[in-house]
Amino acid sequence: MEGGAYFMHVTRKRWTGAEYSLFAIAFFAVSIILVYTFNFPRAFLYFGDIINIFVLLMAIRVRAARGMRVSKTEALIFLLFVSMICSSLVNLENPFLVVWGLRNNTRMFICYINCATFLTMEEYKKLFPFLEKLFWLSLPLCIIERFFVSYPFGTIVGDMIGGFFWNYSGCNAPLNLLLCLTTCYVTVKYFKGQKSLAYFISVICAALVMSALAELKVFIPEMAIIFAAILLTLRVDFKSMFRILLCVLLISIVFSAFVGLFVFLNDNGQNYADNFTIQGLLAYASRDSGYDGTGDLNRLSGISRVINEIFKGDLSLILLGTGVGNAEYTNFFVSDFYQKYAVLHYQYFQHIWLFIETGLAGVVLYLSVIVRAFLNVKRRYVDEDDFCFIKTVAILAIFFFFYNTTLRGETTGPLIFMLLAMPEVAKRNFCMSNKTNKEIMI
Repeated sequence: MEGGAYFMHVTRKRWTGAEYSLFAIAFFAVSIILVYTFNFPRAFLYFGDIINIFVLLMAIRVRAARGMRVSKTEALIFLLFVSMICSSLVNLENPFLVVWGLRNNTRMFICYINCATFLTMEEYKKLFPFLEKLFWLSLPLCIIERFFVSYPFGTIVGDMIGGFFWNYSGCNAPLNLLLCLTTCYVTVKYFKGQKSLAYFISVICAALVMSALAELKVFIPEMAIIFAAILLTLRVDFKSMFRILLCVLLISIVFSAFVGLFVFLNDNGQNYADNFTIQGLLAYASRDSGYDGTGDLNRLSGISRVINEIFKGDLSLILLGTGVGNAEYTNFFVSDFYQKYAVLHYQYFQHIWLFIETGLAGVVLYLSVIVRAFLNVKRRYVDEDDFCFIKTVAILAIFFFFYNTTLRGETTGPLIFMLLAMPEVAKRNFCMSNKTNKEIMI
């Protein structure tokens, strides 16, 4: 009996920091599905935050023991956290709102620190094929959700189409991220000759079909950003140039068919077709009538309206905002600001929401974190494929910051910042490898 107990004790494997980090990110991604699709208790959503903080405490202890330095990106994250606390102290707000605001605005940064501490490049290499499988699983699910599921009258059907991420309003946001990441990954592999033309085109077609089913017209500018970013960061040889030219020709043909499919599925009217022109997209993003056309805020003009109409030019509010959490809302309590200004739909846009709560200081520091992550990507630490991929993800992150709340979402934000932590992991692995090689030579 004692021998059996000893054997069980010896063979029992404890989870590593990397496994805990990945579990936290996976839990963020699936917990909302478990609650809304499988009726788990709503409190289940907050278990991911507990895991995330637990892993952060592990990371702090490990970093102290190993003497790991704080990176420039992590220093910017710390400054952002300090600015959020300062905005709260200046405005003396409800402590529950402060905690809630910090939770919503910092969990993805905690994931960044955890991943930078514990992950290795092997975990990243396993992630990309997994996302591909999730992409192909989502295609039939999107078809089923669009044509074989009944929704209550008045439901915006596109918001309910999420592929694997299904059955809650706004689930097309994580689907959109999945389409972007898979398209980016496969495009890089195709240009490098590691994916066939047939497979590349099939991925593009599948992504466009899913975006049409989920009413994701934003995927068109996102796809343009992906191709442009990859071409600007890719070291092009003759074979790659030939693949690029062939890609442009075939994509233009596929895109023409897609516009017709999108308009047919979602509107069947001329106004949707106008959204696929540059002039139409800019007009939609900056119109005076707002995002919904009801006088609410819009992406390009939202911050200026907040400064003039809500902050009334108050310099302290412009610099530090109303305080982190002070524009929040939950099922349990809502802020006074939300009760008064919810009709402006500031909560639709990350940059406007963050500006209201943390001012210019918060917006600048948040963007600085992403820009620093972009600059972290060095060819000496990562191969050409990863270099192009992470640079593109960082550019997409800036786009998401101004477009919607993808960076803030629990199903999307942690994954994006896990990817942005990849250069830190690559650099650490590179330095450790060099140190080991030197010790062997000695």
